[in-house]
Amino acid sequence: MRFAIMVAALGLVMGAPVVAPTSVMNKAEAQAVSMTMEEQTLQAQLIALAQAGDTDGVNALVRAKLAQGKGAMVAKVAKAMASMGAQLASTDPDSAAALVNAAVTIVGNPAVSASDTTAADSVGASAGQAVATLNASGNPSAVTASASIQQQVSVSSNSTVQSSYMSGMNNQQTGTTQTVQTTQTTQQQTGSTNTVVVVPPRPTTPDTPTVPVIVEPNPDQSGSPT
Repeated sequence: MRFAIMVAALGLVMGAPVVAPTSVMNKAEAQAVSMTMEEQTLQAQLIALAQAGDTDGVNALVRAKLAQGKGAMVAKVAKAMASMGAQLASTDPDSAAALVNAAVTIVGNPAVSASDTTAADSVGASAGQAVATLNASGNPSAVTASASIQQQVSVSSNSTVQSSYMSGMNNQQTGTTQTVQTTQTTQQQTGSTNTVVVVPPRPTTPDTPTVPVIVEPNPDQSGSPT
């Protein structure tokens, strides 16, 4: 709840009133446990800007933090936002796209990726996972969200983001396929176990063939009886 209030308040201060979905706030609250107050504030600011679609605002805030020598903090928050987006892809496509796109934009800044060499790889992988989940969800709004992320990755100036995006997407798709195959195999095994086939008994054949016995007339009893 505290984080939700922070996002709303910062959105108003920056002129971008935002009511972030509960799903976003729940993920943010969970991640905020491992963040300092300053990191939480930065994340809340970036989420508010991302939800408002204010890319210029995101870039301006990132530049301000870089000027303060806080590139590593920016990178940490970007990774957290991308991870949140990937987790939300199956339930909230619009928020997933907003968070992932903002994270891709942030690590596209060379100073940010230089501050944390794992940032571009992590964000790219999360973007790929998000797209794979969106494509498999069957949610109509997921189509637009998926296309939005793919576009953002394609124009990124960071090649690591793009290569990690492909790896993340392929890994997510492979995991989904394996799960489906395992489920089908289990169902087949269960079906064969529960199916009882009754086979009628075959007629038995004696080992020794039956030879008909022919009764011959007795010569002593020839003639007609008296």
